[in-house]
Amino acid sequence: MYPPNAKQFFAYLSKIVDDGINWLTEAASILIDSIDHHTDEEIHELAAIAGKTNFDLKAESDLNFSAEEMKARFFEAMLALEQHGAEPEILEFLRERMQI
Repeated sequence: MYPPNAKQFFAYLSKIVDDGINWLTEAASILIDSIDHHTDEEIHELAAIAGKTNFDLKAESDLNFSAEEMKARFFEAMLALEQHGAEPEILEFLRERMQI
């Protein structure tokens, strides 16, 4: 590419990239402000229900939520993690995150 044309071309590319980044930054802030985020409690409930999904499409799935069942399954998972040698910091992080 002839040098004067290369300079003009790379300046054009730079402007396109800058304009794109500016547009994406503004679009992201608009989108983030318009999202209705779930609370931690809602996330726990949705995760517990998702965990009960039966992938056998011919069978029924029990999609009822039980906080007691969720806690029991959490403790079972934590016990299994401990038995498999999970680091104490990870276990503590999970306990704090689940607030149990």
